[in-house]
Amino acid sequence: MDARVVSANLSPDELQQDADRVRRQIGSTLGRLRIRLTPRNIISEIAEGSGVRDVTPRSVVDFAARRHPVSTVLVGLGLGVLAFSVLRSSEKAGPGALHQTFSSLAQSARDTFKAHAEAKRQDFVRAAEAHLTTGAGHLTGAVEKGLEDLVSLVPAPVEARPLIESALQLLLISGLEAIFAKARK
Repeated sequence: MDARVVSANLSPDELQQDADRVRRQIGSTLGRLRIRLTPRNIISEIAEGSGVRDVTPRSVVDFAARRHPVSTVLVGLGLGVLAFSVLRSSEKAGPGALHQTFSSLAQSARDTFKAHAEAKRQDFVRAAEAHLTTGAGHLTGAVEKGLEDLVSLVPAPVEARPLIESALQLLLISGLEAIFAKARK
């Protein structure tokens, strides 16, 4: 059935009710999109896709050894000297004391690497959130201005412009939802 035929058979009140219904649907869809497009959700998806969440102590040590070999050798040498001194001073205590010392050193190193990685991740998230928020504000303003400009060019009565703008918003949101659904797959 043609939309013009349906519109011709509807009273102005029914057209207004239909426009209000479309606006509510658009508002609901915009609300869902706002939740999905929060900077934290986008950053979380980026972090998952880039493998930042899969960082392990071993991968950090491998990275450090490749990126800063001299520093890594010096740290290893320091740990070796420490282990040697612990072994000499605890010959009476046996291998349990050495194991305990190494365990505590390893735990300390893990905690330090995790704290440093978390601090870097939070810095990245804060910076990205700021950029995304600014960009989203600019995009929203541009889209609203563009829709207003487009609707003002339509040769239609002033009373019909809210319905036209609502229809365009609905089309735009449907297209964005389709793009995001396709991107998730």
